[in-house]
Amino acid sequence: MGIFKKTLAVVLAALMLVSVFTVAAFAEDGATVVRGTLPNCDWDGNYDADNTLVEGSITYNAVAAGSYQFKVVENGEWYGVNGNNVDIVVSQESDLTITFNAETKEISFSGTYVSAPTGLTVEKIQLMGTVPGATWDFADAAEMAGEDNVYTVTFNNVAAGDYVYKFAANGSWAANWGAASEGVEDLSGDLTFDGKNIGLYLDSAKDVTFKLDLSAFDYNTKTGATYEVTLADPAEETTAPAEETTAPAEETTAPAEETTAPAEETTAPAEETTAPAEETTAPVEETTAPAEETTAPVEPTEAPKPDTPDTPATPDTPDTPDTTPTTPAKPIVPGFYVVGSEEVCGAEWGWDKPWEYNEPMALSADGETYYQVFENIKASAGNVTDEGPDIYVFKVVYVSETGAITWHPGGMGNNTKVTVAEDGSTVFFQFKLLASRPTKEGTDPEAVIATVYGPNDEKPEDFSKVTYLEPFRHRPLITDVVNSDGKVETDTFMFYVPESWRNQYNEYYNYNPVTKRFDGDGGYFAAGIYWWDGPYSCNEYLSGVDYGSWPGYAVTETVDGNPNIFKAEVPKSAGKIIWNNLVDGGMDSSQPYYSMSISSQDITHEYYDPGEDRYGFYPNGIPEEEGFDGKIFVINPKDYDENVFTGRYTYRGEWFYYYGNGEYSYYK
Repeated sequence: MGIFKKTLAVVLAALMLVSVFTVAAFAEDGATVVRGTLPNCDWDGNYDADNTLVEGSITYNAVAAGSYQFKVVENGEWYGVNGNNVDIVVSQESDLTITFNAETKEISFSGTYVSAPTGLTVEKIQLMGTVPGATWDFADAAEMAGEDNVYTVTFNNVAAGDYVYKFAANGSWAANWGAASEGVEDLSGDLTFDGKNIGLYLDSAKDVTFKLDLSAFDYNTKTGATYEVTLADPAEETTAPAEETTAPAEETTAPAEETTAPAEETTAPAEETTAPAEETTAPVEETTAPAEETTAPVEPTEAPKPDTPDTPATPDTPDTPDTTPTTPAKPIVPGFYVVGSEEVCGAEWGWDKPWEYNEPMALSADGETYYQVFENIKASAGNVTDEGPDIYVFKVVYVSETGAITWHPGGMGNNTKVTVAEDGSTVFFQFKLLASRPTKEGTDPEAVIATVYGPNDEKPEDFSKVTYLEPFRHRPLITDVVNSDGKVETDTFMFYVPESWRNQYNEYYNYNPVTKRFDGDGGYFAAGIYWWDGPYSCNEYLSGVDYGSWPGYAVTETVDGNPNIFKAEVPKSAGKIIWNNLVDGGMDSSQPYYSMSISSQDITHEYYDPGEDRYGFYPNGIPEEEGFDGKIFVINPKDYDENVFTGRYTYRGEWFYYYGNGEYSYYK
């Protein structure tokens, strides 16, 4: 049998052919369809052919009793009730007719035993989000205690920072509440059903109590839900007992003195005990007494001398007048200042009066970006900070005309971390007030960017004209982290990145592979790879860093000169992996990069049981001893899911044997 090969440069015919039989047909352009939980219907459009409205309506026959949700999709636009899913209850088997008005976009339904639900049955409420103690994973999210439709949960000693959260019912997003618009940071107010993330900003550690009140919630109108957040200073439980412990210690000392007193009393009885002995030896004491009298008559053998007159006191030497002129305090100069490590800023976190140590940042030529240049900086090796060794850390503060200090970014946010490799380097800071958080000017936690130039590196002729890079953190290369000590067994995985996955929001877009710095002109692309458990998991190694764990490590190593084939060494015992386009879409749906994050679905990389693969290429499976080491994962562009909440796409695909030179096949 001849070896069947396909090249990655051409359309993925192997997958496309299989997809005719295994991938659902999607609705034709211009069709209006129903998607949801109705029979023979789903949210992904796999059954669109059976759910297409004809002249604005569709009838489902003999729908079984139960609760259902749906929306109408017209030309890619989703419609419901006030943007929410349409909920219906079928009390017993009934026909169901759904009607959609193409002009008003109104949806109606009818059926003998069909009605709108009269209320929401709440089994549990969970707090979802980034608040420490919460998560976006329903399996681990904090459950709120409820009574009379009011639900609360408290997290103690939550660290200062910017967080987002929502409330969700019954372990899914079907019923959830958030803010009317992204970025709202009110501590109380009305909630929007299926709304945006709610913001929470803490300028110091707090005990935080979240309350969701559904007592006035109307499920039909999806209104009436309210929330309240209560902040309190963390209880100093550890310190208080320590003070109490000190007080008893003083009391312990007092009895010690009392113990001494009885010791004297003990001595007294001892004398009484030996009283007869004293009587016996009384003559001895009397003998001693005359001895004292004998000593008394002894006359001095030398006549006393007159007292020597006191030497007159030397008059005090008058104080030398202080002729050193007092250096007048430097006047306050309002503006933005870089504060942080002393080796760069001149004073260790001299944030209280930064104008005494440095000049304010200057405004760039674009009229929006502030910048500052620090020269002749020594290497950061050996410098120790609370956030790690061998780095310098910084923030930006704003000084008002009165000297009041405002921290940027976020009033708190994360520090900007900088590694300086060589003595004599130049550190170039840029800071921009981003419009994404207008409620607290420039509060984006990644608004401060630092670029390091070595002593022999070519520097910009005019720093004021350097373009402000997109404010994304640059994730570490997988080769710099994973298995750097050579102690973990790994597999070599390859991935073919579809051309459609490339966009300017890739976190390595400005990467320069020659200088290995982010001073390029844009257009570079790095793949992302993520796994949530096992050795070097992204959750473990990246969650505590500024940028968080998603989308994982950056992969820049390509194969056979093909810019779309990437290679990575991944621990054999890592959890399921996810390839992605290294774009963190974030949580703000108003941002242009929000829907530009594209990824695969969870990919198994250990073995296939017989019949486990999606497209039937490996009917006998792939044994564990063979695994997927050295294989390439290829995305099927026809097999994907679209998240109805975020609009983001996740794709499926398949593993293939890789022959080199861009050729692959499912034959060995």
